[in-house]
Amino acid sequence: MEVHETPPDHAGKHHYFYTIDGHRFETSDEVQDARKILQKARLAPADDYVLIELLRPGTRIIGLDEDVDLDNTEAREFRSFLTDRTFNFTVDEIGYAWGSTAITEPELRDIAEVPASKVIFLDRRDQEDLVLEESSSVDLAAAGTEHLRTAKRLITVFYKDKPFELKPGKYTGAQLAAIFGVPSQYQLDLVKPNGEFEEIEPTKSVEIKEGMHFVSHPPCGQSS
Repeated sequence: MEVHETPPDHAGKHHYFYTIDGHRFETSDEVQDARKILQKARLAPADDYVLIELLRPGTRIIGLDEDVDLDNTEAREFRSFLTDRTFNFTVDEIGYAWGSTAITEPELRDIAEVPASKVIFLDRRDQEDLVLEESSSVDLAAAGTEHLRTAKRLITVFYKDKPFELKPGKYTGAQLAAIFGVPSQYQLDLVKPNGEFEEIEPTKSVEIKEGMHFVSHPPCGQSS
């Protein structure tokens, strides 16, 4: 019977794992401060870096002298940034901190765990919401906190009980009428949750939401 003995320097020791910038590290110290974590990754001098932990969802900035308990069921995950500044943004009202002036759509999708079935869009007050493409990036250096949201990549709405899958966003009455095939000169109506009808003029914009119902009627007012 062959017996394998544990080497003396590993006997009785626990090992803890974490990643920085995608690289995996191992240590026998259950608790380390951020300075040691950066130094182990050869990111020196540590004072020149910001260390951010990915919480999925959310992030948090780790102070250089702040202790990090690595005794966790999952390896802790960190990102380092050669900077003395951080920038804030939200995704679906969850706060994030980042160490560079811009963040790409794939990075956002990764740290916020946004599935491929959803899109990410920039919530803009005075302009139409901007849906991010895979090649897009968000400028975080502007004043204030950028607010991002997610939505289903395609939203199902109904015209006379027939389903239509549309990209999230705002549509004019004329655009919706063309998509639904509303007869010429007919008026498009939105059916409200209370059963009332709201006329959607050709130039009026509507932000579509999942499950909306539309009908149409001829100019005389008779539903069709």
